[in-house]
Amino acid sequence: MEYMQFTLPSSAHTLRQAALVFDIGSGSVGAGVVLVGVAGKESRIAISRRITLSQEDRDEKQLIVAISSAVEKVGTFVLKSYAESPLHKEYGSPQSIYVTVHAPWVRSSTSEGLLLLKAPTSITKELISQAWVAKSEKKEPIPSTHQKLEQMVVRVELNGYPTGNPIGKVASSLRSVVLESVISSTFYSAIEQGIHSILPGKPIIARSAAFTYSRVIKDISPQLDSYLFVDISSEASACSVVQGGTITNLGSVPVGFRTLVRSAAAAQKGTVQETLSMIRLITEGGSTDGAANSIEKAIADAESEYMRAFGEVFSSLSKTERLPNTLFLAIHPKLSVWAKGFFGRIDFSQFTLTGKPFGVVVLSSRLLAPIVVYTKDAHPDSGVGTTAALVHIERVS
Repeated sequence: MEYMQFTLPSSAHTLRQAALVFDIGSGSVGAGVVLVGVAGKESRIAISRRITLSQEDRDEKQLIVAISSAVEKVGTFVLKSYAESPLHKEYGSPQSIYVTVHAPWVRSSTSEGLLLLKAPTSITKELISQAWVAKSEKKEPIPSTHQKLEQMVVRVELNGYPTGNPIGKVASSLRSVVLESVISSTFYSAIEQGIHSILPGKPIIARSAAFTYSRVIKDISPQLDSYLFVDISSEASACSVVQGGTITNLGSVPVGFRTLVRSAAAAQKGTVQETLSMIRLITEGGSTDGAANSIEKAIADAESEYMRAFGEVFSSLSKTERLPNTLFLAIHPKLSVWAKGFFGRIDFSQFTLTGKPFGVVVLSSRLLAPIVVYTKDAHPDSGVGTTAALVHIERVS
């Protein structure tokens, strides 16, 4: 079990190095080279690109093959571009690989355990693990189709009070909260093969989007410790509830942004790509002609499936505690305006803490600007930027 942060090479905190990062969803793959060991608050990205899959229908096996191929292709491009840049002479070749994986490939959950000590005791990592292990033994085993991705201690309470630095402190009771994620074994094997085909022999540190984004949001909005994170990938979505700075509940949604776009495209007898571009144009106020009105009607009809799917998940997540009003949203840039309007406009107030609609914040490259810097050869990308920011946060913390 890991405690709070990544396991890094012993020399990583002192040397200037480069790391290869990936952001992998179900419809695209982003990659970049991040420069680590750089003083300051920002993560510096030397090169970044994203490949978006063609908008054809694929079964799961075909999708895995397409994603793996995209990993290899975009990874090869950024490594070649970085090797030709002056920064390569200063930082050298990437020595580690960091990957953020989105729905539907990852399933995450949280669990907690309580350890009552016979006398006040100095807290160790072993005791933190013991507080959780006894309860974890009663959990259902990992499905045969999946394997463990991460098992991270995300919160520790001593004598009922949360602490960020429990080691060495004295307490008589200890509560630990652990984020556990499993990943499709077939999918992980495919992306691992794709990555190691271009950068063999380097360790891959893979994390769920739930963990990556919660850690980065904590850095960009330190005053905000409770919110809902909605991660909309191409084929599926995921929700994470953060209360008091800790992920307390998670849910999956069987619709992605292509669900909406496919429905609208079918109604218009158009292509998914054309419809996606038209939705962006309309939501940004760039078109008011007859075709736009027709698309708007198709979108409104398709939204009903979104309303039902997210309503069911929000209802489940709010059974024990109502949802925070702030909603952080990760989605394809072309649909960010629509999605922000959807979650702010649709009445989900019955599930929120204040009984008011969500206040939606899109996790864009602009939002990450205070902590992520792109060189002239890097394309701003919120997914790659978030993973790069996590690398920097964990290495300087």
